[in-house]
Amino acid sequence: KSEGSVIEYSYEEAGKKRNSTKIHTLKKGQQWNAYNRRPKRTTDFYGVSRVIPANEFATFRNTFTSTATGFQKGSLSQKSVETIKNILNKPLESVDVNSSSKLANFQLNSINLSNGLSYSNFNMGAGEEVIISIISRMAELPEHSIVLIEELELGLHPKAQKVLIEKLFYIVLEKKLQLIFTTHSPFLFDAMPKEARVLLKKPKDSLEVYYGASSSLAFSALTGENLKELTVYVED
Repeated sequence: KSEGSVIEYSYEEAGKKRNSTKIHTLKKGQQWNAYNRRPKRTTDFYGVSRVIPANEFATFRNTFTSTATGFQKGSLSQKSVETIKNILNKPLESVDVNSSSKLANFQLNSINLSNGLSYSNFNMGAGEEVIISIISRMAELPEHSIVLIEELELGLHPKAQKVLIEKLFYIVLEKKLQLIFTTHSPFLFDAMPKEARVLLKKPKDSLEVYYGASSSLAFSALTGENLKELTVYVED
């Protein structure tokens, strides 16, 4: 199904926009090629595995409960802690981070509250762990990185979604990141400017792309209900 797919892009390097446009086409029986010609750029992907509870993730449990495993210990910056504190609305003082070479992109985080209570991933709610993971990783990325997040709303209630996207906007602007995420959440969709919205529909074997879609159009397609764009009241 992917045969004939085309990737076309231009980019800026050292402040100068490249005049030439690069094109890659996936041909029958072949793989994407010419990787050596692509510009270098840090890319970070956040899949749905981030919401798997630590106790249900066997590799995570076996790694961080073994006394034979060596950990690299650290802590989040105070700036990241303040951001997480505002989203969680808890008296957060610090966040400890333990990482292992056995697990890429997975860390054992421990929350330390001002009332003396401390607990790790093994006792966190899914939303807490998701927020700490996203904020801490994005804060460490170099400028101009691209961030891809699958189903950003996973594990988060509506209020947390709204606060999280606001904080992500600050990080994106400060570090000049490019953020692309998928969502079925009206709260996240409405938070995005019209220019940043893309609705993908697949009626059969083809893919329809709508740029700048309104919330009513997008969620009419998702729910199967006809959501009105506008209600007009007239006299008599």
